[in-house]
Amino acid sequence: MTKKVELPSLERRQRRPAGFWQMFNVWWRKELDNAGGIRPPTSAVRKWYQEYAEAVWPDASSRPCWRDCRVHAKCLKSTEEVKEYFRKYRCGKKPGANGTAQARGRAANESNSDSDADEDEDASNYTAGRVQPARQYADQVPAFPLGGLPGAAVLMHSLGRGQKLQASSAPTWTPVGMRAAATPLSLS
Repeated sequence: MTKKVELPSLERRQRRPAGFWQMFNVWWRKELDNAGGIRPPTSAVRKWYQEYAEAVWPDASSRPCWRDCRVHAKCLKSTEEVKEYFRKYRCGKKPGANGTAQARGRAANESNSDSDADEDEDASNYTAGRVQPARQYADQVPAFPLGGLPGAAVLMHSLGRGQKLQASSAPTWTPVGMRAAATPLSLS
């Protein structure tokens, strides 16, 4: 005879509403700042729970138990750590960022022998947590001379910081996704 294994219930506890832990989070982060980055001890969390749980969650059926509060406190991070996590997460989702995804135009079987150069390039594109789109692709999009079209030029849709427009001696053409300009311009 085989053992009958009891499977866990498919019923899931409903998700708590947005802002459910807000009052606790505010207190916890304030304690973290006051202690110079040291997490509040379990005794402080228990004391907060005993003093404020009824006021914060007046409905006893929706009030978390002490254990849930303690587990939640263990998972908390400072606001700066949360911001940094999402900066890295968003940056990692962009093509070619830090080697996690392939850049456009790169063959799938091509090895990344110049990874040090890519890392330096990624670091220069990373400003205040955002990759500057024009800077990211400016070196990858070449400008080609247009022999017989006077005044035909294209300009990248946006410029990275510190780049200035200057008139060039020859009309140029760049690939799709660019706007036409009246005077031949180049990036410097």
